Amino acid sequence: MVTSAGSAYYPSRALAPVAIRDGGRVANCKSCGAANPDGAKFCGNCGAPVTRPTPPPQPAAAAPSPIAPQPSRSALSGLLTVFLIIVLIGSIAGLLIPVLSGAAPYAAHRNAGGFLGVLLFTYILARVRKARQPWVWVLYAFLGLMLAYAFSGALRGYSDAKEQTRLGQSLVDAVASFDSSAASRMQGLADKQAMMKIVAPVLLRAMQRAPDTALLAFNAAQVELITPTSDNDVARCAAAVRGAGYSFDPANEQKQANYLQNVAALIRAAANNPVTPDVPTADDTGPLLLPLYDRVDPSGYRNDPAKLSKLSDKDQCQIYLNFQREILALAPADAARIFRFIMATRKP
Repeated sequence: MVTSAGSAYYPSRALAPVAIRDGGRVANCKSCGAANPDGAKFCGNCGAPVTRPTPPPQPAAAAPSPIAPQPSRSALSGLLTVFLIIVLIGSIAGLLIPVLSGAAPYAAHRNAGGFLGVLLFTYILARVRKARQPWVWVLYAFLGLMLAYAFSGALRGYSDAKEQTRLGQSLVDAVASFDSSAASRMQGLADKQAMMKIVAPVLLRAMQRAPDTALLAFNAAQVELITPTSDNDVARCAAAVRGAGYSFDPANEQKQANYLQNVAALIRAAANNPVTPDVPTADDTGPLLLPLYDRVDPSGYRNDPAKLSKLSDKDQCQIYLNFQREILALAPADAARIFRFIMATRKP
């Protein structure tokens, strides 16, 4: 049937669907412009084949550049753990080896061991708390320890300076009670070695006059002062044995303070002693000294300076210290007589 609007096979444009609104895509006919549903091969209005434009080719994605493998966070944490453990073991060894060898560890070694121990504890605590960056905890702990160390060092330096000033003035006052001329030369001196050069002849005279208790306390402090705890101390001890005098170890302030206190106490005791003890003779001390020499120096090094000089500093020091300790082990009156006899033979 043919109508005025068109043929049965080609209905009029007005009967064609205008658009597809059910969510599908729309393809417009190139001949008549009518809208056709997606997937239609012929136009529903004019019957012409429906063609769709071919989408332009998409550019190929660029191949990603190779990325160098980075160590994982767990690997870095493991390396830091191993490093801290190795350093801690080294610090512990630095503390134990001197002790096992008969020497005392330096204060610096003890401080380093404690310092690294705190860092290792901080790292372990961070791992237990499952911190994402344990090394940041370690860094904060390190900075905190450095600040605390600097602050405590400043306070310690101020305190030590005041203590050294007090000890120096105490020594000057003690010398003034025994020899005012020597005390006037000591005024204003800050160097302990320079002060002790002035004190040395005063000390020899004071040892002859001081009571037995003060004399023995001084000699015990002197033995403690020169007992070596390091190679430098061995050299100082050997120098004292050869008559070069006693020098101070700058790292051992406690020994210095104890020695200076006993020097001042000896000089004050001598100044306050109204009775001057008799100076012993060789006949008085011979029966006491000879057995000591036989025990301490059976090879007779004391009678052969050339033979003594061939001994190492350590051996010379050990013979001297053993001799001093043997004297201190005697009865107080006998030990005091021997010390006075030895001091009387020394030149001021």
